[in-house]
Amino acid sequence: MKPSTMRGYRQVWSQHLAGHFGKRTLQEYRAAWGSAFLRSLTATQGRNTIRHVSALASSIFSNAVAEQRLRGNPWVDVQFPESAEPDTTPHYTWGEAEDVISALVDRVDCQLVIALACFAGLRPNEIIALRWDDVDSEWLHIRRGMVNGKLDTPKTRESTRDIPLLEQLRVPLELWRQKSKDTSGWIFPSEGTLTAERIIAPEMQHLAGGPSPINLNSLCQKVIAPAVRKAGLTWKPLKAGRTGACTAIIEGSNGNAALAQAVLGHKSMTTTLNIYKKPISPANLLAGMKALKS
Repeated sequence: MKPSTMRGYRQVWSQHLAGHFGKRTLQEYRAAWGSAFLRSLTATQGRNTIRHVSALASSIFSNAVAEQRLRGNPWVDVQFPESAEPDTTPHYTWGEAEDVISALVDRVDCQLVIALACFAGLRPNEIIALRWDDVDSEWLHIRRGMVNGKLDTPKTRESTRDIPLLEQLRVPLELWRQKSKDTSGWIFPSEGTLTAERIIAPEMQHLAGGPSPINLNSLCQKVIAPAVRKAGLTWKPLKAGRTGACTAIIEGSNGNAALAQAVLGHKSMTTTLNIYKKPISPANLLAGMKALKS
């Protein structure tokens, strides 16, 4: 499994499932316990989070069945709570993203980070792992990611993708290129060294011994977030840019969800629409209704 997948599983296990399963054994577990457990999560967790919890729990029992430790998977009969509310994940509108970029006028590199998240919908681990040869005159090519300091190929086949360069990306890219000392390596390099132990993909081992990509979390916490708050704006997690990009692309393309799915690199359209797409904005709702009237 990819490091990002493992990180997600470990997080779900430590935050939710470890305490629930406790000292119960696989053999004694009952579906009614799972149903009650998921219902209890509705008080603090959104629908998507509960789905992740349920999916991992079911996978654990499916694996036990495959290893002949159990005859059947009790989680098959666990009922998903109808009362589960949608997750209230934050997102940046493109207008908000432009305001954040304006607040970072003295840091072109930080402006580019926000643009890549909000206008291209890149994952933070994809932003870190960008190299200058991933950019040409028309496209941004996503070929790798860096999760927990480990460099690897993208999580899925769909995540290996090409994204058209919007003007909102061209400008900060060119400005940062002009300021960069090395335009043949990482777009966001650090002072550190990339060791072979931190590279999972064999085809990337030639990068060992060279510069390492920047610590994006540190850049956000120490530079970007303080500058945004100082400007009187609300700082949201960098992933909020990806959610905002999905919503803006769908609304700006008259509902073309396939376009958003391709840009974000989702394997399933369900992920694009049920997890990333936010409700239509009042402005676009009004414009759409006026268009119907005409």
